[in-house]
Amino acid sequence: AGGSLEAVIREARVPSRFLLAGVVGLTVVLFLLLMRVGPGSGAAAGPGPAPPQRPGRLWRLGGAALAGGLVALDPLLVQSGRSATGTALAVLLSVATVAMAWAVPARPVLRWLPLVAAGGGLALLVSPLALAVVAVPVVAELLQGRYRQAWKDMAALGLAIGLWLLLPVWVAGQDLGAGQAGWLLGRPSGREPVAASVAGAPLTWLLVAAGLAAAILTWRHRSGARSDAGPEGARLLAWAATSAVGALGAIALGYPAEQAVAFAVPAAAVSVAMAAVTLVTEGGAPQPAGVPPRWIGAATGIVLVGLLAAQAVDWAGRYGKPADDGLGRLVATVGAEVPSCSAVNASGPDDRARLLAAGVTVTEFSNGPAAHAAGVRYFVLTGGAQGAMSPSLAAWVRQHGTRLAAHPSRSLSGVELWRVEAAPLDPVADLIPLPDGVFSNTTGSACGGYRVVDSQVGAFHTAYRSVGGKAVLGRPLGSVWTSDGPALQAFDTMVLGAVATASGPPAVRPIELPPLLAKLDVEAVADADIPLPSTRPPVTNRQARALLRDELIGRAYLGTDPATATEEDFRRARDRFGRPLGLPQMMPDGAIRQPFERVVLELPADGGPVRPAALGRLAVKLGLVPRQAMRPEPVPGLPTRPAETRLDPAPLLRLVGGALVLLLLAAGAGAVLAGRSRAARAG
Repeated sequence: AGGSLEAVIREARVPSRFLLAGVVGLTVVLFLLLMRVGPGSGAAAGPGPAPPQRPGRLWRLGGAALAGGLVALDPLLVQSGRSATGTALAVLLSVATVAMAWAVPARPVLRWLPLVAAGGGLALLVSPLALAVVAVPVVAELLQGRYRQAWKDMAALGLAIGLWLLLPVWVAGQDLGAGQAGWLLGRPSGREPVAASVAGAPLTWLLVAAGLAAAILTWRHRSGARSDAGPEGARLLAWAATSAVGALGAIALGYPAEQAVAFAVPAAAVSVAMAAVTLVTEGGAPQPAGVPPRWIGAATGIVLVGLLAAQAVDWAGRYGKPADDGLGRLVATVGAEVPSCSAVNASGPDDRARLLAAGVTVTEFSNGPAAHAAGVRYFVLTGGAQGAMSPSLAAWVRQHGTRLAAHPSRSLSGVELWRVEAAPLDPVADLIPLPDGVFSNTTGSACGGYRVVDSQVGAFHTAYRSVGGKAVLGRPLGSVWTSDGPALQAFDTMVLGAVATASGPPAVRPIELPPLLAKLDVEAVADADIPLPSTRPPVTNRQARALLRDELIGRAYLGTDPATATEEDFRRARDRFGRPLGLPQMMPDGAIRQPFERVVLELPADGGPVRPAALGRLAVKLGLVPRQAMRPEPVPGLPTRPAETRLDPAPLLRLVGGALVLLLLAAGAGAVLAGRSRAARAG
């Protein structure tokens, strides 16, 4: 059965921390292997007596501990071990491939080749960033001028790439979107400022630069000091240079620097440790010209101790706190507190990928009012500057919104979920322009809404604007409907209705809603604290002015002071709100309300501005709006809600498993044939 992509990500987090310990162990092993390679040892770096000119056992163990410590405390590698990027596993497999290439005897080739190819293929399946490290044995042979021997390393690299090609074959059969398929295949997420990575993890970049310089100096020193120098200098230079160049190339292609540079850290740590051991041991006794004096070795030791101490302090500051699981907690918060239909605005590639994998509709607005116009209510803010998130959007969200959750995350400098509400009469929020009108989101965070447009059934958008738009009418409560009569559309405060014209589409104007509601259910109207019509409509402006006893309501009705209102002011007010149907009344809820033919104006008890009462919602409650008209439409222009991504790994496991079995069988056959050959020669 297929599993959830989000569940796969969550499960990958736990073992990724233990994988970092494996990277440390393999770094120590490779350091010891390179220190034991010497003149006459052959192509393999396997066990054997150390040459007499090599540093003593204690120095080798001390150097191995130094290399392991540099890796264990490296900021970027530790960060990879605490996140679900797969980087830690890819680094482990790629370093293991290099270790096998140099530790397993090269003959018989039929045994060596399948083992190295299997390790390299698995590393590439986890992350294509491992390619540079997997190619290190090839570069090492070429650097030594062993062009004939390099063919086997090239063959292993080719088989590893062939094993990786099984991944796109499997992805093609999973019916995934382009974004999700690219994410699984390790497609670059886009270029990001390298300066931000350097500023965030300066110790890692310092270690990589120092390791590359140390590898070059070690190679030149060993190859220049003796004509019979072993291959360790060339191998070390190949490992450090290829991994560093590969990291820089990956960053140039658009891969995150935090992931790419992690592959260069083990080589840099081994290079620095080997250079330190060489300086200390060769500086401790009289040496020929060109060999560093003792004080250089002592200074090198002090610098390395300082680097380790700085890494330890950095580690404590970064991870001496709760686990770096901000994105996982964000997904859980969204699933628990956000309605399932809601859109969430996120800017960074990591938070977008995690939310999409969990089946959340994700938008990437960089402007707050534009997101509000589309009905988006939920926003993810991270401390890091990434993706479309801009300082202005973050400031807008914090100014207008309410923080629902805040999760610590060292890798993202914190993850927060915010909600920005919109008032029903907000003239900007929830309105998307359309060619023939507007679309208004009315449900949740871009969950759906209704169109207000001019069409053959009536010029509803024209009337909507002439009455005052959203600031007066509020949001639509349904789409246009007909009920054995003219077309109608309900809003928060009023109902618009079509009126036949001599030619063209019907005109639209507000209907006389307060008298209609009183006829439908007078008790429901009274229970809603809505005043009932109490007088006949006035026939003169003088009679209308006499009913406008509350100055604020009178100003809102006429748009000017009632005492100085002109004939034109009264005509415009009658066209929009109708004539007064009673005096202002203090209602039980403390508000002052006055009924008109088409609306009820109210002065809130809290002293806010005069506004129309929510008669449209009362009309919905009384059944005036049919159910079919209240079915929301999707918000135009937003991505459709994705289904939770499901994966069926069985085909991939069968393909990769079959290939690995064939490689292991070939390795076993090579070992058997080699054993028989040795037995025949001995006999």
